[in-house]
Amino acid sequence: MSVKSGSEATGVDSVPRLGKVIARLSAQLDTRRIGSGAMAELRRIRDDSLPPQFWMLYLTVVPPEWRERNGKPHYRHDLAWARLTRAMAEMGSRPQKFDLSLGTALRSTGYSEERFVRLLRAEGAALARELRIAASWLARAGVLQVDWMRPAALFRWGPGMRSSPATARHQLSRDYFKVAASQSASYQGG
Repeated sequence: MSVKSGSEATGVDSVPRLGKVIARLSAQLDTRRIGSGAMAELRRIRDDSLPPQFWMLYLTVVPPEWRERNGKPHYRHDLAWARLTRAMAEMGSRPQKFDLSLGTALRSTGYSEERFVRLLRAEGAALARELRIAASWLARAGVLQVDWMRPAALFRWGPGMRSSPATARHQLSRDYFKVAASQSASYQGG
């Protein structure tokens, strides 16, 4: 007699959605849970040296389907998750908040349009750097949680992705410039 897993029994796709994975990662990024030394280690992630704490999180939080290609480890996926984890760790403990867009938070705290556009155009290592800078900016401004779903979609990986990098850029831009337009209208007395 075979026993079906919960996802097979309900007919739900066995690959978790990005939001669920991001929420689990965020929950693990908590100094009370992993300690301040581990958080510091995650903030120092470099492409050429992924620390043990990253591997502990990655291998327990991110499903195998998102870490592998054809059943084999995939370096590009490892690196994308490491870069995202580092940016999220910059904000501190539990950095995920589904109802606050990164674009909205950045514009609301005075993040320059030039820097924001640089973030949107960046790929690879440059994207990792720009996300880290944006996260640090927000943390210094006292914004310690944002929705990491759209920034995560800027990376090109994951079967559970429902959003392409182009769609993520569009949504982040819309959020950023919506705040800019409302600020402009209020300055003009409208």
